[in-house]
Amino acid sequence: QKRVREELKNVRAKIAELKTIQADGPALRLLQEVFSKKGGLQKALINSICERLEEQVNKYAPLLFAENYRFSFSLDSQFDILVHRQVGKQELVSDVRKLSGAESRLFNLLLLVGLTAFVPSSRRCNLLILDEPDANMGPETIESMMNFLPILNSVIPNIVFITPQAHILDLANQTQLKAQLLTVVKKGRVSSLVTDKGRGS
Repeated sequence: QKRVREELKNVRAKIAELKTIQADGPALRLLQEVFSKKGGLQKALINSICERLEEQVNKYAPLLFAENYRFSFSLDSQFDILVHRQVGKQELVSDVRKLSGAESRLFNLLLLVGLTAFVPSSRRCNLLILDEPDANMGPETIESMMNFLPILNSVIPNIVFITPQAHILDLANQTQLKAQLLTVVKKGRVSSLVTDKGRGS
């Protein structure tokens, strides 16, 4: 009889525990939904980051693109970056990967400035090397890029611009940049950088 009482006591304790779990059920389901990968808090945070990044990129897009380009960032089944172009009354939408080579390089500069907004200034890189970013660009596009460089320079203090076009220095000096010309000189098998003290600052 004592054993039966103990088992009954254990059964009652388990019933009380199950009732507590049942009462907490809605809250537990809500927490599961909030922290699930398919939705909830994680998705809301990513969407918030996408919105801020989109805002930053579109803020500076008119400085680099002569046409009316607008970029959108979305996360559905995958992460997508789309470019919206206004052609007459029609809006054309395509994946950012379909931009031309020159346009892709300009977009990468935009994206770099946009992403830097998420990094504390003390943890940002302090050197950026651009290897012939002006390749296959027309004069107007190059000028737009050079006018954008001071904005890039405000978040990355040192920019190395590698180019075979000497007039780029003149364009740089027309902006707020403090540009210095360095020339690669090769003697035999040894290459060295030579400062042109007559130009730049």
